[in-house]
Amino acid sequence: MRILIVDDDIINQKLLNAILADFGTVDLAENGKEAITLVKNNFKENKYYDIIFLDIMMPVMNGHETL
Repeated sequence: MRILIVDDDIINQKLLNAILADFGTVDLAENGKEAITLVKNNFKENKYYDIIFLDIMMPVMNGHETL
């Protein structure tokens, strides 16, 4: 499984990563802009995320704008 965690809180990132790492490959993004870049770059290589955990309140680009 390919998993993307989008959260600006490093503690949340570490906690979710620790929980989810056994289920597959985990990528991390600190804001929506980084998340979109990761999704686009992976899409170009025909790689897709099975699940994305998206925080709502983040700097640069919030979760609503990202979605």
